[in-house]
Amino acid sequence: MDPDALERARAAWTFRGQRRPAFAHVPGTGQESVWDYPRPPLYVRDARLIQIHAGTQCLARSDVSIRVLETGSPPTVYLPPEAFDASLLRPSPRRTLCEWKGEAHYWHVQGPDGLIRDALWSYPQAEGEAAVIAG
Repeated sequence: MDPDALERARAAWTFRGQRRPAFAHVPGTGQESVWDYPRPPLYVRDARLIQIHAGTQCLARSDVSIRVLETGSPPTVYLPPEAFDASLLRPSPRRTLCEWKGEAHYWHVQGPDGLIRDALWSYPQAEGEAAVIAG
């Protein structure tokens, strides 16, 4: 990973959770605003039961997860690799880069109605605060 490219990407981000942009709605009672989430992201352990289904097929199930709260993005929930039925996953060649989490690897899912392309992603080499979602 090019450290200069990461720094440029980080510097280009205008909203960092210190103030809500004028176009953002004020959240109601019990609601959260993605514009109030910080940059870099916050990694929050969550003990709720999370289940992921492809149609009627259960792909993953866990009561151990990490909610990633990042300015301007809906919360993303990361589950440990052992929560997944690996027999339903197919590696994808797709890769993307997050300036905080590193390189994302994507996975196709073999669902009951066929292959769901690039349905899941992981950060195998996440470092720093993001290390809690590595794998």
